[in-house]
Amino acid sequence: LAIIVYYFYYKTYDYNKSKDKYSIILAFIWTLFTIIGKCYLSITGSLNLIFLSPVQLYKFLVLFLGFFIVYYKFIVFLFSIDITNIKVNEGFFTKIFSKHPVIITILFIIMCWLPYIIMFYPGGSTGDTADSIFQFFHNGLSWSIDTINLINERIYINKHHSVLFTVLIGLFVKFGISIWSFDFGFFLFIIFQVIILIAIFTFMVFYFYRNKVHFWIIIFTLLYIGFSSTILQYSLMAVKDTLSAGFTLLYVIFLLQIVKNYNSIFNNKFRLVVLIIIMLLVMMFRNNGIFTIVFSFPFLILLYKKERKKILEVFVLVIIIFFSYDSILLSNLGVSNGSIREVFSIPFMQLARTVKYHRDEFTENEINKINKVLDFELISIDYNPDISDGVKNTYKKDCTKKDLYNLFDVWFKYLKKYPLVYIDSFFNSTYKYYCPLFISENIDISKHYYLEEEFPSVIDIYSIHEVFNNVLLIKYKSLFTVYFNTVGIISWILIFTIVNIIKNKRYKYLIPLSPLVSVILVALASPLNGSPRYILPLFFSVPIILFIISIVNEEKNKKIN
Repeated sequence: LAIIVYYFYYKTYDYNKSKDKYSIILAFIWTLFTIIGKCYLSITGSLNLIFLSPVQLYKFLVLFLGFFIVYYKFIVFLFSIDITNIKVNEGFFTKIFSKHPVIITILFIIMCWLPYIIMFYPGGSTGDTADSIFQFFHNGLSWSIDTINLINERIYINKHHSVLFTVLIGLFVKFGISIWSFDFGFFLFIIFQVIILIAIFTFMVFYFYRNKVHFWIIIFTLLYIGFSSTILQYSLMAVKDTLSAGFTLLYVIFLLQIVKNYNSIFNNKFRLVVLIIIMLLVMMFRNNGIFTIVFSFPFLILLYKKERKKILEVFVLVIIIFFSYDSILLSNLGVSNGSIREVFSIPFMQLARTVKYHRDEFTENEINKINKVLDFELISIDYNPDISDGVKNTYKKDCTKKDLYNLFDVWFKYLKKYPLVYIDSFFNSTYKYYCPLFISENIDISKHYYLEEEFPSVIDIYSIHEVFNNVLLIKYKSLFTVYFNTVGIISWILIFTIVNIIKNKRYKYLIPLSPLVSVILVALASPLNGSPRYILPLFFSVPIILFIISIVNEEKNKKIN
């Protein structure tokens, strides 16, 4: 079918009959990831599906060819679009917005979000949210304290979650309980979070307006922020990822402005201080936030070699302040480090899959080495390729560095013996982040997970939430919005933009996108496959990505002219 469609397309409506190497490479990678996704969406969950029989291999070759043709022509079509030529008629809204861009933006977002803020009072939560609250209230229901050795038994707060987030939501909840109820305190935190996000999104829209962006991008941004189910749902959920994503978006905007005009930030003391605060917040609200900063800010030295001293000074200052906070202040306050098991999701899952399918080949000595760190019997039973928590929950917090070394000795042996099993494990745990065929699941914000019994609601609201959550599900799965709620599609929007920048040799614009690349890389090592919250900064940054594409197109057109 793809070949027939391509033939018709090629003969009647071909935008570019010349071969574009960037389109070919991008289409090949996209096709490869699509085929990988099809393998792991199947029952077998393995690349072996391709090689089960000669007929199966032939079938996948045909699929590969078909997807490649469709993707290639689609990418050529996308590259041919000059978004700088898209025009909108200037009407009443345009004139009003031009006079009051900040007020209009704020009112529009509030108008779109307010019904859901009321419907989902007091807001949503996850298991991580509950653990943060239990940590703050020194409640034994905290599951993270069972994974670490506390340095102070009287303090349950630890670095498994962002300490700043834990303390912040804890203070709001404590205040709410003191004057009325848990629900009220939780709701106050949601309102605080919503105010911060509206301020950040308004700043982004105003930044577009000040830079005289094409007005259709502003309209798209307003509609996207107002009606994106993913943005709305996480804005109404008390999770560490939401504020972290907001501050990451601000960081991306500041990097873009630095790339466009170094002096506008570095020669303005107020803006420079704001940038430093934003960088610190990115690191403090997410444990891997330091990776986002380290993976992006130093690249400015390549762009501004003459200014490397000042750039390095800012970078070193930020790192020193963060480590003073993280390693000195928090330690002196009795805050324990998080479990090292979080770093080893990928190798633990690979070992668990090997045990599951080749259990009989492990020697007694190897089993003993594994049992020092993980439960050999349970890891194969609890192995779920989509989430590593079952395997990591068998981790023994009292294991030593030598035990870990011995475990990885076993891990390395079976890597050499069963490399395909290790490859299957990695792809099976990550394919939802880059496979466009997988439609992300709706996020349920109708309940307080694990919190209902410990902090009962003063009114029966959860049955009402279930009704509204079904309404939100319809909106989430609608034809026009489902793709902007899908993790794999959002990832590919970023990849397409990066290739477009390289194709047009506007390399400096890779710098503001580098924090988002780091987000994807971290997500690939995350404990949950295809979770929107692990790449939430990408969802927040779609309008900025679109703005960067428009800048690249404008500079390309000026160069041609």
